[in-house]
Amino acid sequence: MEVILVKMEKLVLTIAKEYYKNSIQCMGFANYVFRQFTGQDCVNSNSVGGLQNISATSLKNYISQLKAGSHVRYMGTNGIPHSFIIKAKRSNEIEVYEANYAKNNCIVGTRTITYSQLASQVRSVTNAWTN
Repeated sequence: MEVILVKMEKLVLTIAKEYYKNSIQCMGFANYVFRQFTGQDCVNSNSVGGLQNISATSLKNYISQLKAGSHVRYMGTNGIPHSFIIKAKRSNEIEVYEANYAKNNCIVGTRTITYSQLASQVRSVTNAWTN
């Protein structure tokens, strides 16, 4: 699994970042990576559903049911939606692949964030897709 993720990281850091299947920016990037990782589109995969009551514990429990390669879509506390792909889960943090986290600049990268930090940025989880 780690070898696949390393190969994916090398691939995703070099792909075009404009859009994928009518999705743009962070969601287009996440949809593209999900397709490369799982071989299927999000709409044809297992939808986990949303999460409304946000806390570090609720996010950790929600994410614990997802696998590496899962696509998470959330509404930020700033009112802007965001998508990322789970790269790795640890006891107190998550590592993600994402585009445009800091601003709308088509930058692709990885980020490690604690569940507490993530909870401060998430108003609600819209959905998650896993293989």
